[in-house]
Amino acid sequence: MEFEKVVRQQYIIANDRAARAQRSSDKQSAIKHPVVLEKILDRNKVAYKIELGVLEIPMNQIVGIAAADQRELLYASNFMPLSKANTEFANTWRHLYQEFLSDDGLCKPIRCYEYLGKFYVQDGTKRVSVLKHHGATTVFSEVVRIMPTCTQERNVQNYYEFLQHFRLTRLYQIYFSNPGDFAKLQSALGHEANYRWNDTDRFGFLFHWHTIENAFQKAFEDSLNITAADALVALLEQYTYNQIIKMPVWVLTRVFQANWKRMYELSSSRFSSEKKEQRFTGMLQTA
Repeated sequence: MEFEKVVRQQYIIANDRAARAQRSSDKQSAIKHPVVLEKILDRNKVAYKIELGVLEIPMNQIVGIAAADQRELLYASNFMPLSKANTEFANTWRHLYQEFLSDDGLCKPIRCYEYLGKFYVQDGTKRVSVLKHHGATTVFSEVVRIMPTCTQERNVQNYYEFLQHFRLTRLYQIYFSNPGDFAKLQSALGHEANYRWNDTDRFGFLFHWHTIENAFQKAFEDSLNITAADALVALLEQYTYNQIIKMPVWVLTRVFQANWKRMYELSSSRFSSEKKEQRFTGMLQTA
């Protein structure tokens, strides 16, 4: 009985987080629900689809839902549940939360489409909601990659660059804005440029990655137009990788903040490049 009370309380907390996200979206004129891939995908820019099998993917890169079937309306943009506590949806959500807390946990992989490094859930939205609420950083998912047609658009070029090192790492967490940065990371780790990571390499990197990503987020929140991987490579100009991973999160946060000038230079450079690309694309469309 006490356990059921705890689970009910967790749903109320999650529901409150959804309400707060909705209010924040209203103030910032931001999206109120998870993005629907079907609504944003230009099928004329899709080259092909490929099944990647089951992969461990980052929760913070799950941003939306695959199909326009109204499921997105059940969640706020952060995937927290919007339904009232006395609904069938809430009952199912609580059952999944109980299952998550059991010895076996939520074993069944979800299923996602991956497009330009972001994930859109086809099956398992409630499981994603439960896991995001609990603070899980990764989830196992069957992944279908939607390959964009290769163009000169910056986000597409960055994605094709990402695919080159994904082939070596099998990690979605490492995403760079500038070509060549992955080679710098490989060098800092003591690897040759084309070294293929094994399970030990992946586990070792991810063991420290959460601290790096957390410190970057604490230092700048969402104020920069760069990724945590970009920031890590920038720090490697001053520190060795071994020095960085020995820093506790509060120290690393201060180190990021102390290097704010370099971080904002990178962010401004990327923002400027994207604006130039948008203007150029606009000129072509109106010509």
